[in-house]
Amino acid sequence: MYSTLLGGNGDEYLTETPYVDSVGNVYLIGATTSPNFPTTPGAAQGAFGGGTCLGTPCSDVFIAKLNPTGTAFVYSTYLGGSGGEDYGTFDVDPAGNVYVVGPTTSPNFPTTPGAFQRTYGGGQDAFIAKLNPTGTAFVYSTYLGGSGEERIGSLVNRDGTGNVYVVGTTTSPNFPTTPGAAQGAFGGGTCYGTPCPDLFIAKLNPTGSTLMYSTYLGGSGNESPSYPYVDDNGNVYVVGRTTSPDLLTTPGSFQPVFGGGSSDVFIARIVTGSAGGPSLALNLNKSNFLSRETLILAATVVPGLAPVTADVYVALQLPYGPYGSLLFLQGDGGFTWDVQPIVRNWTISPFTGQIFTYTFSGAEPVGNYSWLAAFTEPGTLNFIGPIVSAPFTFSP
Repeated sequence: MYSTLLGGNGDEYLTETPYVDSVGNVYLIGATTSPNFPTTPGAAQGAFGGGTCLGTPCSDVFIAKLNPTGTAFVYSTYLGGSGGEDYGTFDVDPAGNVYVVGPTTSPNFPTTPGAFQRTYGGGQDAFIAKLNPTGTAFVYSTYLGGSGEERIGSLVNRDGTGNVYVVGTTTSPNFPTTPGAAQGAFGGGTCYGTPCPDLFIAKLNPTGSTLMYSTYLGGSGNESPSYPYVDDNGNVYVVGRTTSPDLLTTPGSFQPVFGGGSSDVFIARIVTGSAGGPSLALNLNKSNFLSRETLILAATVVPGLAPVTADVYVALQLPYGPYGSLLFLQGDGGFTWDVQPIVRNWTISPFTGQIFTYTFSGAEPVGNYSWLAAFTEPGTLNFIGPIVSAPFTFSP
């Protein structure tokens, strides 16, 4: 047996059961206010980031891996900025990567190049981070939030390809959702003088650069989730509590009308595509470009369980024009204003690689751009799976 302490001259606490791997290494996730919390050489974040929150020290997250004999830490690192961080939950994949989600109030929370959201949304954002097996670097680290307050309910890393499913609550009317989301608009009203939270349900791609989908789920009252379940087909099941008389329900459901009292229970299934369907992700080498810098757009395609033939569309949304003008990328590297696929009648197969590069001259329009991509049924605009995006900005 062994017994050891872990901490510095501040306060430490754990809020979830540790994880023990097949050889007896113990993974610990918690929060600390100690500027001298014990970290290991080469740690992903060796220095305490926390400042002062309401007159007391802000906390950072810590992530530590203790060896099987309890005699040394394989690694130990902080994760945090000058505000407060806590963590909601974590997961460890078979390779030893650690996935951590939680809330942050830090405007300088450490994010990684190419991450989905590198800018603080305001209030309290969620964060999602993936630590490599040696604890020396974050594979990705991103904010996820709008101008209100996000709280993390849980994370599930379930599909074997590295996609991460996150469920929580938000009071942000501008929380990032994806085209075609089950509920694209914030439903929350006012609860006791403050905004009521909706649920959010989001799926982040394996590199942390793209939301595969993101949706609200909520009405004018208050929603709170329990832990979700993700089945083998990528469908997400969420249960929780609602006070909303107008929560979105579906035709033919068992009980489409609020039953009364202070709250009802809800059960929802978010269908994310056909069983074992293909997935598509876009990745950029960075999210903010200056003159003479080169943009590199890459794509990752994972086929489904059964062969699927599709047209593939890749478009660049410009920062001007009616409805955000779209240029459609073609196979020769050029663009057309016509709605034309880059590939027709493709039997979807595994692909990872660059699909477009461009060096900015400085004459391009300044503003917010976005790459968009999707599979469709051949010869139609009937989508197979979600539209994925990779936003970026340009300034000379």
